[in-house]
Amino acid sequence: MSAAGVTPEQIDAVLITHMHPDHLFGVLTPAGGKAFPNAELLLPELDNTFWYDDAAMNAAPEQFKPFFLGARASADAYKSTQTLFNPGKELFPGITAKALPGHTPGHVGFVIESNDEQLIIAADIIHATTYQFEHPDWAIAFDIDPAQAIETRKKFFDEIAADRVMFAGMHIPFPGFGYLAKQGDGYRFVAADWPYMF
Repeated sequence: MSAAGVTPEQIDAVLITHMHPDHLFGVLTPAGGKAFPNAELLLPELDNTFWYDDAAMNAAPEQFKPFFLGARASADAYKSTQTLFNPGKELFPGITAKALPGHTPGHVGFVIESNDEQLIIAADIIHATTYQFEHPDWAIAFDIDPAQAIETRKKFFDEIAADRVMFAGMHIPFPGFGYLAKQGDGYRFVAADWPYMF
């Protein structure tokens, strides 16, 4: 942000795809305060419900309990400037939440539309790109509902490959933006020509 000349105080909205540590906990300072003091925090309602569910936390393996506590602490810090949303809602002009459940119950992506072009921020639709583009039916340990995550990934991959829509995933190697081409029973990722994107 500093390299782009943007300060945390200038951020007025933070959109969250799901409440895992690497996607949410950065909204806090090391001391536990708001990293973006003037921002509205937008959270998927279904994900928020899950991470505040004491029964779900008590049933989780011990190593995953900090995920629940950290999600709650991060969200609580923005309680006075927090908005819960559901998929299908246009959050800002040209930005609509898209349901991509499975990795977490309320995992979403964001469809960004401008000048008749579209980009989908697909968050954690995929993690192990070396394997999961070719084998979209392979899950990972961090998927809360592996069967649903697989179903969601296959449907999403079919859709963007057929429609040739650019997408970005948080665990796709640089540049992280690109297209999918059908290849056998799986897909081939075609990275965007990044020097001309910006």
